[in-house]
Amino acid sequence: MKRLRLLYFSLVVVSVVFIYGVMSSTGAPASKTGAPGEGLCSDCHSGSVKTGNFISFYPDWNNTAVTSSEYVPGQDARIEITPPQGQTVGFEITAYDTNSNHVGTFYSTNADFSNSQFASGNSDYVTHSQPVSGKITVKWQAPAQGTGNVNLYAAVLFANMNGSTSGDTVYKLSLSLTEKNTTNLTSIFNNHILIYYSDNAIYATIKDLHISNVSLFSLLGEKVYSVNNPSNRLVINTSDLNKGVYIVSFTLSNGKTYSRKIAVY
Repeated sequence: MKRLRLLYFSLVVVSVVFIYGVMSSTGAPASKTGAPGEGLCSDCHSGSVKTGNFISFYPDWNNTAVTSSEYVPGQDARIEITPPQGQTVGFEITAYDTNSNHVGTFYSTNADFSNSQFASGNSDYVTHSQPVSGKITVKWQAPAQGTGNVNLYAAVLFANMNGSTSGDTVYKLSLSLTEKNTTNLTSIFNNHILIYYSDNAIYATIKDLHISNVSLFSLLGEKVYSVNNPSNRLVINTSDLNKGVYIVSFTLSNGKTYSRKIAVY
């Protein structure tokens, strides 16, 4: 009887190793999406590397009827990866802007898909928490206004379930997104930039915008002040400037510029 129990236990252990030995059940380590400068699943799994297109973007998380290549700043979006039916896969995904900065906010899991987690505890990457069969759904909050173009990068590992890391297939996926223009001059200065003059200084408070440059010009077009990548609370000392009207220009990281006149007295 003891020998029978021992044999049964051994069979169970072998079965678990076979199922999970081909793919990490704890997910992929961070930086394995195939994005520029990153590794890929093929760093650990031998086999072929291919390019796929089975990734879709829905700018509104709650609307699965409309796909788009535009994101709405600050809005929760849905990213779907749909491998061929019946395949057992692992995955990892991330998002970069054109300056190679991670952008947006990923959710580690969501109501429609629970087999996901942050890769190596890094919230810039979402990976599987166990091998997946079927559609993968990732929830992502789009970045703030002014971010500009965004690239999604994903790697999907197709495991052949042969009990080793050999002979698997890795697919590289990518999707380019543009920022939807939801702003105008009025909304920028009503909702995102508070600017005023007081006691020999111009004060600006910036909210939910990616500003690459702030410049101050005279009405004759002379640039009298400029700063790149300002903080969200900016102070421009005007004690050395002549009294009069000036133009403050805010350039977003997507290249758009918004300006407002301000009196210095």
